Amino acid sequence: MARRRKSRAETAGDWLSDRAVRLLIGSALRLPYARRLALVGWAMRRVVAPLAGYRARALANLAHVFPNMSLAERRRIATAVAENVGRTLIENYSGTEFTTRMAQLPLQGRASPRWRRRGRPGSR
Repeated sequence: MARRRKSRAETAGDWLSDRAVRLLIGSALRLPYARRLALVGWAMRRVVAPLAGYRARALANLAHVFPNMSLAERRRIATAVAENVGRTLIENYSGTEFTTRMAQLPLQGRASPRWRRRGRPGSR
């Protein structure tokens, strides 16, 4: 199937979106790690996801997969997903701070008592 060429308006919109995201990331990287995560999570949740249609798509997908789920619950999940995407995005640009933070967190899970008994990694 042949790809449709983008119109000038679509190309300009893509260029502006790219510059806006670069500005957000560049600005966020100047902030302390915790504030950086909060800012980009907020921006994705409140600005990017609604404008780009991500929130509407998430709501539609949830309604399709979980038709009995309440609208309030679908909204809660869609909002949380958008924020998590923003936080994950900026974590990818925050390598050193991210790995430092992760190294300080204990490993957890259903099998963690067995790990600890066996002296496996994550046994703190």
